[in-house]
Amino acid sequence: MSDFKNGSVKISNDIIDQLVAESALKVEGVHSVIGYRNGKFDGRKKEALIANVEDNSMQIKVTIVVKAGENVYEVAENVQKNVKEQIHTILAFDIDHVDVFVKDIA
Repeated sequence: MSDFKNGSVKISNDIIDQLVAESALKVEGVHSVIGYRNGKFDGRKKEALIANVEDNSMQIKVTIVVKAGENVYEVAENVQKNVKEQIHTILAFDIDHVDVFVKDIA
């Protein structure tokens, strides 16, 4: 939450989670984000995507499936970079770290 001259702004955790998932999906080589499909979260969200916010700082954990034939480490590193950049750009949060778990290869 941020305080402004005329009040405050609160951002839903669901919006943050959606931004994280969409940012990961934009990375070349990502097949899917576990718990996120067709723009919505399913029952596996809690095991697959966690964004902890404290003050203006954030720690993120996201679980992905990588496309077959892709370099897993390169894809994971690019997910880290893209999620960090997108969240910082859109929400102005400082990202402490982004943990990427690769659960499967599709």
